[in-house]
Amino acid sequence: MPFPSRGRRFRAGLVAFVFLFIISISTLVRFYTDLLWYQEVGFDQVFWKTLAYRVMLVVAFGLLFFLFCLVNLLIVRRAAPAYRISSGNEDDPLERFREAFLPYSRWIPVGISAFLALFFAFRMGPAWREFLLALNPVSFGSNDPIFGLDLSFFMFRLPVYELLYGWIFSALLVTTLVVTGSYYLSGAIRPQAQIERVSPQVKAHLSVLIGLMALARAWGYRLNQYELLYSPRGVVSGASYTDVNAELPALKLLVAISVISAALFLINIRFRGWTLPLTAVGLWLLTSVLAAGVFPFIVQRFRVEPAELQRERPFIQRNISATRTAFGLRGIDIREFPVDPDLGAQLNEGTANTLDNVRLWDPETLKSAFRQLQEIRTYYAFQDVDVDRYEIDGQKRQVMLSLRELDVGGLESRTWQNDHIVFTHGYGAVASPTNEAVGEGAPLLLLRDIPPNTEVEGLSMQQARIYFGEGPTPYSIVRTEQPELDYTAFGENRTTNYAGRSGVQLSNIARRLAFAWRFRDVNLAISGLIDSDSKVIFNRQVRERVRAAAPFLELDGDAYPVIADGRVFWMLDAYTVSNKYPYGQSVNFAERTQMRGPGAGSPSIEGRHNYIRNSVKATVDAYDGTIRLYVWDEEDPLIRSWQRTFPDLFVDQAEMPASLRAHIRFPEDLFRLQTFIYQRYHMTNPTDFYQREDQWVIPTDPSRTANQTGAGGEIDPYYVLMRLPGSDEDEYKLILPMNPRNRPNMVSLLMAGSDPDDFGSLIDFRFPPGLQTFGVGQVNSRINADERISQTITLLDQTGSNVILGNLLVIPVGQSILYTQPLFLQADANAIPELKYVIAVSAQGSRGVVMAPTLDEAVQALVGEGPPTPPPPPTGGAPPVGPQPTQPAGDLVTEALNRLNASEQAARNGDWATYGRELEAARNALRQAVEEQGPAPSPSPAG
Repeated sequence: MPFPSRGRRFRAGLVAFVFLFIISISTLVRFYTDLLWYQEVGFDQVFWKTLAYRVMLVVAFGLLFFLFCLVNLLIVRRAAPAYRISSGNEDDPLERFREAFLPYSRWIPVGISAFLALFFAFRMGPAWREFLLALNPVSFGSNDPIFGLDLSFFMFRLPVYELLYGWIFSALLVTTLVVTGSYYLSGAIRPQAQIERVSPQVKAHLSVLIGLMALARAWGYRLNQYELLYSPRGVVSGASYTDVNAELPALKLLVAISVISAALFLINIRFRGWTLPLTAVGLWLLTSVLAAGVFPFIVQRFRVEPAELQRERPFIQRNISATRTAFGLRGIDIREFPVDPDLGAQLNEGTANTLDNVRLWDPETLKSAFRQLQEIRTYYAFQDVDVDRYEIDGQKRQVMLSLRELDVGGLESRTWQNDHIVFTHGYGAVASPTNEAVGEGAPLLLLRDIPPNTEVEGLSMQQARIYFGEGPTPYSIVRTEQPELDYTAFGENRTTNYAGRSGVQLSNIARRLAFAWRFRDVNLAISGLIDSDSKVIFNRQVRERVRAAAPFLELDGDAYPVIADGRVFWMLDAYTVSNKYPYGQSVNFAERTQMRGPGAGSPSIEGRHNYIRNSVKATVDAYDGTIRLYVWDEEDPLIRSWQRTFPDLFVDQAEMPASLRAHIRFPEDLFRLQTFIYQRYHMTNPTDFYQREDQWVIPTDPSRTANQTGAGGEIDPYYVLMRLPGSDEDEYKLILPMNPRNRPNMVSLLMAGSDPDDFGSLIDFRFPPGLQTFGVGQVNSRINADERISQTITLLDQTGSNVILGNLLVIPVGQSILYTQPLFLQADANAIPELKYVIAVSAQGSRGVVMAPTLDEAVQALVGEGPPTPPPPPTGGAPPVGPQPTQPAGDLVTEALNRLNASEQAARNGDWATYGRELEAARNALRQAVEEQGPAPSPSPAG
């Protein structure tokens, strides 16, 4: 009966083939469509090289383990006894197992080796980055203080050596266990036997394997010596006194013991018994416990801890130097900021532009205003508002800019044709100066409407269509039989057909089927609107687009748009990071970096690292998706290594157009990491560092607590267009104030240069130690304690309206300090946030706290050129709050009645801010009327 058996095998094979085909087709489709995308953007070298190294690593290490394991299992089969003595027990599960698998004994070694090889193969696939860097190392030009090796060894080669060691030791261990189990199952190892429980052949085989494991462990101990440069044992990261004087000698001894143990295992092949191997294992265990455990503990407890500073001083100094280098803090310029309490003396032509560019509008508040004023259609959305600078009327001004991106979730008719063919792109942008308002407090729009309308030459948009942005946008099909919608004007649709270079052409049915499978959308394959000229645009989120183009770079959490030469470009900061910089202090980057816009709150860089460089500036054309990667830190060895690996991927920074170069800025995520490190590492003296007597902290943002958006949180760095003391030019700086630990006063202003000429220059402006310079927390307390401001906020923050206190910023004005905080008013029902007042405080507060409708008025009041009186009513045209002092009592009563009537009318209109203000004015009028009448006469005495 052979035919039925052959038929069953054929059917089983067919089912297996179909199953594997279904499993693999998604992988094949992803591979094919990804290749088309990389070819379209011109980065197919990244695709092929990364794929080649993944495949080579998987195949090489998989094949290596397969052959190694198979050879050992074949040795087991040859060394196993040709016959075995049956136990005579038919119920013995081991006997049943042997009987069941005996017919397949020829194929079992192959199957086991292949199965285990899969795990050991795919384990190495993700390590392609480490291997590529190791093959293209670049010298750092400096050596570590312990081993005298160039730092490139630790940054490039050590990670690969550790990967190889882990793989080799695991492979030896698993193979040894499999071989031992095979010998046991075959009867070559018989624990219950009285004599010769292990045959000589088995003993020789296992001795060789265990000896190889001992040699591998010796290499592991050698690598552990290098790992001491990242030791957390001491006061700081890096090799400590105990590591160098106790742990390092112990590891050297363990290397010798491991080599001796390996030799003893091999020598034992020629001797009976296991005395020599057991001696080797015992010696190794004893050395591990005493030399690597007990001895370092004794040194740390009895030699280091009683005089920790004296013992650890040189190691602390190494950590300080390495950490400041690894985070780019070595060249920081420390200057004294001699605060002049007379703000008025600092107001001149040089500081006028600083005041004109103070940021009053918060990004989130302005985004809410933009959405109310300028989204225009439900299928548009403003994802984020970013700060930049542009030439306006011949003067550089800070501007807040946001793109009107596509949001298909807002479509009223969600059909496939609308989602992917008709509505394909956003349109235009909105821009506003950082400190101006019009009307009742709405932002002044320098760029607005559809089509874009502006009178500022630097903000003009000849190409206003936004195909690539920050928001999650689905794929689009362009160049179809159906025109794409730009916008609707006077009931007429204005349409377009995409003319950019982006997109994969759907030139044949194979491509259409592939993308239909990838996007799980059969319409891509059957729609009659698609022809051979049509293109599919995907990977449209700019961060994901750049990440796909350069998967070895980390990206900043805030991409920002730039209008240059009439087009819109996205600019992204990219980093090279590592956790292998010797003596560098490790930081959890995920806790210090955060996304803005889509994904807000999630970290932009994961993991712990101790080295970072802003090595690349990436740009993406918002219309045609063109990606450019400009090498920005040409001295960074990591990016130079990647340049060697991908020579055609990067562009020199000199090739960046001047129109784009004018808009580079220092990245916020990098500055957050640097300022976090600098809290302690501004102290370069090991004694001060150890005692932490001058440790700083980033102050809490009081506006977050006031607005109840969370449990506080640190102040975010902010951009300021300002003129430094002693300079005659305006500069663009990223700023963050610092406080002493457990003290509320401000001790320093940290600044990072964002202009092309001084990009990355760091300044530590320190305030005189004998002068009280208010921190933001102290200023916030003074604002809250001001009776006039508190009363105004109470009146405004009535039912139906909300007061929003913006960011409290520290602004250097000449050699003085100005604190500013905007106050916004927003009605509950989808109203536009209105900038109503500006609160201003000087460094020493000689005139107290003032609040006025504009910053200019607040500054004038602060320096004595204007009355520090309560501001006028928020709504234009309303009479002054409170009566005139010369009014008679009767007129005051009439005034109170009029105010009460006005408050009732305001309540009927839902204008609760006016209601509260008029009601308070009525109370004031009645109170003054009582005072005008004088005290009531005393009653006549009785009788």
